[in-house]
Amino acid sequence: RVVHMPRARKVRNRYFYFIVDDCSLERSFHDNKIPDMFYNIQVMNGRGGKMDMTFEHLPADEDGIGFLLLLNLLLSGLLTLLLFYRLAKSIGGDVHVAVVVVMAACACNGLSALCELVHRQSFSSNGVGSFSADCLSSHFEALSDSMVSLILLSIGAGWTLPADVVGGGLGKDAVVGKFF
Repeated sequence: RVVHMPRARKVRNRYFYFIVDDCSLERSFHDNKIPDMFYNIQVMNGRGGKMDMTFEHLPADEDGIGFLLLLNLLLSGLLTLLLFYRLAKSIGGDVHVAVVVVMAACACNGLSALCELVHRQSFSSNGVGSFSADCLSSHFEALSDSMVSLILLSIGAGWTLPADVVGGGLGKDAVVGKFF
């Protein structure tokens, strides 16, 4: 049976809870086999005005997360490219391992955001999402977090970073000046 709920006049978030029950079990559950139940519940969130109403599966409390993921993707990509430029510029010279690990962590963070955006777009249209994109997003996020933790724990254990990685000074001796 399809139930259509009228659109509320007040604009605020609403949460609904559904319970699926088979009342026939109260009368006929005498053997040890539980009967199969088949049901399909589809809940969609309406967005827009009266004339241009669109429906999607994303809940209202996730508004704005797509923008933050896109911003995360852009900043991670920019930082990865900057670190890669620095790495490519110093081919044949010395490169500190911290630059490589931080570059890999930024790349994994950007890939995590990209996979999460793909999953959210899929979830918005079908209500289930993409299992592969969701798993890859979690995997890349865990890799990024572990690389950052490795750097921080190594520094905390006494590992020192040379002045060309940490930076310092003003003008062309600063970290930003070293990238260009």
